[in-house]
Amino acid sequence: MSGLYITGNILAGAGLGLLHMAGLRLTVARLVSSPHPHIWALMSFFARVFLCLAGFWLASGGRAFGMVFCVIGFYAARQVLLRITLGRLPARLKARENA
Repeated sequence: MSGLYITGNILAGAGLGLLHMAGLRLTVARLVSSPHPHIWALMSFFARVFLCLAGFWLASGGRAFGMVFCVIGFYAARQVLLRITLGRLPARLKARENA
Protein backbone atom coordinates (compact mmCIF):
# COMPACT_ATOMS: atom_id res chain seq x y z
CA MET A 1 0.00 0.00 0.00
CA SER A 2 1.35 3.36 -0.96
CA GLY A 3 0.94 6.53 1.05
CA LEU A 4 -0.97 8.11 -1.83
CA TYR A 5 -3.52 5.27 -1.80
CA ILE A 6 -4.02 5.58 1.96
CA THR A 7 -4.27 9.37 1.85
CA GLY A 8 -6.70 9.22 -1.05
CA ASN A 9 -8.94 6.78 0.81
CA ILE A 10 -8.90 8.90 3.95
CA LEU A 11 -9.78 12.03 1.97
CA ALA A 12 -12.50 10.18 0.06
CA GLY A 13 -13.96 8.96 3.34
CA ALA A 14 -13.85 12.47 4.78
CA GLY A 15 -15.62 13.83 1.72
CA LEU A 16 -18.27 11.14 1.98
CA GLY A 17 -18.64 11.92 5.67
CA LEU A 18 -19.23 15.59 4.90
CA LEU A 19 -21.75 14.65 2.22
CA HIS A 20 -23.52 12.27 4.61
CA MET A 21 -23.75 14.88 7.37
CA ALA A 22 -24.97 17.56 4.96
CA GLY A 23 -27.69 15.18 3.80
CA LEU A 24 -28.62 14.48 7.41
CA ARG A 25 -28.87 18.18 8.15
CA LEU A 26 -31.06 18.72 5.09
CA THR A 27 -33.28 15.82 6.13
CA VAL A 28 -33.77 17.12 9.65
CA ALA A 29 -34.62 20.58 8.30
CA ARG A 30 -37.25 19.17 5.95
CA LEU A 31 -38.84 16.78 8.42
CA VAL A 32 -40.63 19.64 10.13
CA SER A 33 -42.52 20.77 7.05
CA SER A 34 -43.02 17.39 5.38
CA PRO A 35 -46.53 15.90 5.32
CA HIS A 36 -45.00 12.40 5.60
CA PRO A 37 -41.82 12.75 7.69
CA HIS A 38 -41.39 9.02 8.25
CA ILE A 39 -41.14 8.36 4.50
CA TRP A 40 -38.73 11.28 4.05
CA ALA A 41 -36.53 10.02 6.90
CA LEU A 42 -36.43 6.44 5.61
CA MET A 43 -35.69 7.41 2.02
CA SER A 44 -32.99 9.83 3.13
CA PHE A 45 -31.40 7.21 5.38
CA PHE A 46 -31.24 4.58 2.64
CA ALA A 47 -29.96 7.10 0.06
CA ARG A 48 -27.20 8.35 2.38
CA VAL A 49 -26.13 4.84 3.35
CA PHE A 50 -26.15 3.65 -0.27
CA LEU A 51 -24.09 6.64 -1.44
CA CYS A 52 -21.54 6.16 1.33
CA LEU A 53 -21.16 2.44 0.78
CA ALA A 54 -20.90 2.87 -3.00
CA GLY A 55 -18.36 5.66 -2.47
CA PHE A 56 -16.31 3.50 -0.10
CA TRP A 57 -16.35 0.68 -2.63
CA LEU A 58 -15.28 2.92 -5.52
CA ALA A 59 -12.60 4.76 -3.56
CA SER A 60 -11.04 1.60 -2.16
CA GLY A 61 -11.28 -0.40 -5.36
CA GLY A 62 -13.18 -3.09 -3.48
CA ARG A 63 -10.29 -3.80 -1.11
CA ALA A 64 -11.13 -4.21 2.56
CA PHE A 65 -7.94 -2.46 3.68
CA GLY A 66 -8.84 0.61 1.64
CA MET A 67 -12.36 0.64 3.07
CA VAL A 68 -10.89 0.77 6.57
CA PHE A 69 -9.13 4.02 5.66
CA CYS A 70 -12.33 5.36 4.10
CA VAL A 71 -14.15 4.70 7.37
CA ILE A 72 -11.35 6.41 9.30
CA GLY A 73 -11.77 9.49 7.10
CA PHE A 74 -15.56 9.34 7.48
CA TYR A 75 -15.25 9.17 11.27
CA ALA A 76 -12.71 12.02 11.34
CA ALA A 77 -15.07 14.26 9.34
CA ARG A 78 -17.89 13.37 11.73
CA GLN A 79 -15.77 14.29 14.74
CA VAL A 80 -14.70 17.61 13.21
CA LEU A 81 -18.30 18.54 12.41
CA LEU A 82 -19.38 17.56 15.91
CA ARG A 83 -16.74 19.81 17.44
CA ILE A 84 -17.78 22.69 15.20
CA THR A 85 -21.49 22.33 15.91
CA LEU A 86 -21.08 21.70 19.65
CA GLY A 87 -19.11 24.92 19.82
CA ARG A 88 -22.26 26.76 18.68
CA LEU A 89 -24.60 25.30 21.29
CA PRO A 90 -25.74 27.42 24.24
CA ALA A 91 -23.95 26.65 27.52
CA ARG A 92 -27.02 25.00 29.10
CA LEU A 93 -27.23 22.51 26.23
CA LYS A 94 -23.51 21.79 26.34
CA ALA A 95 -23.81 20.84 30.01
CA ARG A 96 -26.63 18.45 29.14
CA GLU A 97 -24.56 16.93 26.30
CA ASN A 98 -21.59 16.28 28.59
CA ALA A 99 -23.66 14.82 31.44
